[in-house]
Amino acid sequence: MVFSQLGQRTLLIDADFRAPRQQGIFNISDRFGLSSALSGRSDLSAAAPVAGITGLAVLPAGPLPPNPLELLSRGVFAALLAKAQSEFDVILIDTPPVTEYADACAITFRAGDALMISRKDTTRMADTERAMRELGDASARVVGSLMNAY
Repeated sequence: MVFSQLGQRTLLIDADFRAPRQQGIFNISDRFGLSSALSGRSDLSAAAPVAGITGLAVLPAGPLPPNPLELLSRGVFAALLAKAQSEFDVILIDTPPVTEYADACAITFRAGDALMISRKDTTRMADTERAMRELGDASARVVGSLMNAY
């Protein structure tokens, strides 16, 4: 929301096919979303503008696919990100935890940059270090870190 409040056209993509939650946070439909776009049933127009927040759109995860990692590893994901870059100033992608699924590494390989988010009183330092290594192995550049209590 901060980027959109600064006047940046911002897209939040829910790429967490394991436990999507952006549709609930922003109260938008997830009938179509990222999984639909990656499987050819929709496109970037499935991104919904968020009511009351100018400049913010959310692309929900959509219907949960049986093959999340395979879907995220396809070239169509890179093409979708390229199209999004032409339409938005800032693109944020919510992923499943790096230490639990390979999905996050596949996503950051395509995205290039990563913001490491840790949960207060939950995330262990050893897990954070492992996640940093795994993201580095995926050619991601970690541009910052954030600790939240959510």
